Amino acid sequence: MNTDEVIRRVRLLVVALCKVENLAEDTDIFQAGLLSSLYALRLVESIEREFGCCIADDELRVANFRSIAAIAQLLGRKQVAR
Repeated sequence: MNTDEVIRRVRLLVVALCKVENLAEDTDIFQAGLLSSLYALRLVESIEREFGCCIADDELRVANFRSIAAIAQLLGRKQVAR
């Protein structure tokens, strides 16, 4: 799966969870108030399910989930995008 496809799929998950129409890749979803801690956990679960990966405890940092781009970078490091 290429990076563009990862970004597209992450965007679909985030937009659905945050109940917004669209979101720029670099929008800080926490700073924008779109995601609470409870919904952040739901996002992690959705990402694991969608991409068939496991997010390790040490990867559960706000920086890794701050934006669509940050999530895609995390998944790229986990080699989901290859």
